[in-house]
Amino acid sequence: MLALNRLQERYAVASESNERKARIVTDPIFWLGLSLGCVALGLLLLCVAMLPAARDLQRAARSLERLANTLDRELPATLESFRQTGLELGDLTENVTSSVRHASETLGHVNQSVATVRRQTQRAHGTARGAIAGLRAAWRVLRNPDQADQREDDRDQWLEGAETVAQTPPRRDRKLEREPRYQPEAYDDSYDNL
Repeated sequence: MLALNRLQERYAVASESNERKARIVTDPIFWLGLSLGCVALGLLLLCVAMLPAARDLQRAARSLERLANTLDRELPATLESFRQTGLELGDLTENVTSSVRHASETLGHVNQSVATVRRQTQRAHGTARGAIAGLRAAWRVLRNPDQADQREDDRDQWLEGAETVAQTPPRRDRKLEREPRYQPEAYDDSYDNL
């Protein structure tokens, strides 16, 4: 009997514990506590996972701060050198512009000089040609004085002939006179009736 009593006690304890378990599972406070525990565990895991990322962000922030310090120290000097370079380029541009202007003026003077030399050369050439012709004529007259009188007569005749040519009306081109002029054909209306 003792065994039976023990079995009954065990059964009673087991059924009582099952009832307690059933009450706990349906109790809302249990579920609230379980939810809060899961959220706390998730936050703990998130914080643990974020530690390396936080260290990397801290390193990046330090690097950015160093870069900002370097830029703060060196950027004004660099900007000043850029400004100086811009001013020097402006001065060089003005110098080149004035040099080009002076070169174009010089080229214009050279062109005028060349044109003047060309005109003087042409005049000298004409004068020299006339002088040479005069010297030849003088030499011929000196060599043959009789032919000089004949040449003067020829020249007078030529001048008289030139005066008559100037007085005569200009000649028409005979080739144009020989060609028949264009005469339009009469209109033939026999084709209209077809």
